[in-house]
Amino acid sequence: MTNDHAATTGTTRRHLLQFLGLAGAAGATIAAPTAAFAKPKHKEKGVVVYRLSTRGTSRCKACARHHGRFAFLTHAIANAHRAHPGCNCPITTQRLLPKTFKRLFAKNASGVADLTAERRA
Repeated sequence: MTNDHAATTGTTRRHLLQFLGLAGAAGATIAAPTAAFAKPKHKEKGVVVYRLSTRGTSRCKACARHHGRFAFLTHAIANAHRAHPGCNCPITTQRLLPKTFKRLFAKNASGVADLTAERRA
């Protein structure tokens, strides 16, 4: 069953919906340019460090203890200091206040910070 009218005019329901979708997207962008191109009101402050995460994964006790304890300067250092061979926990970023970052990493040449000392202080 074909629609002779759609075949002769070259328009189909799909073309109409695509056109309406594009028109709606263009209208939303034109109507609200401040929302589309707005700069953030505040910059995120802090220094990025890398952590191994157990959130949303099945983890062993070694991973849970290790990942809660250490922060790393780079992604590569975090990858090299996993809890055990075969650990595939994801590496995530975290922002530290500059003051905290200096306290943890100033005297530390290895790029690994033990956060348990920071929690005790």
